[in-house]
Amino acid sequence: MPQPGQKCVTVPVDVYTRVREEVENGNERSVAQAFVKAVKEYLDKKYEFVDELRWLKVHREELNKLLSSRRSR
Repeated sequence: MPQPGQKCVTVPVDVYTRVREEVENGNERSVAQAFVKAVKEYLDKKYEFVDELRWLKVHREELNKLLSSRRSR
C-alpha cells in the first residue's frame, strides 16, 4: 500500500519482473526509484519539443510571410 501522499500504480507482471531484476543485479537502488526514473525519462522525451512548438506557434505568421515572399521571387 502507498504511504500518505503517495500514489499507487499497476504495471504488467513482466515489467515489474524486469525492474526487480535490475534492482537485484545492482543496476537500480530500489524498485520505486527505478519506476520514478523511468517516468522522468518518459516525460523528458514526451515534452522535449514543447518550447520549440510554442515558438513556432508564436512566429507562424512571420514565417509564412517569409516563405511566401521567397516563393514569389
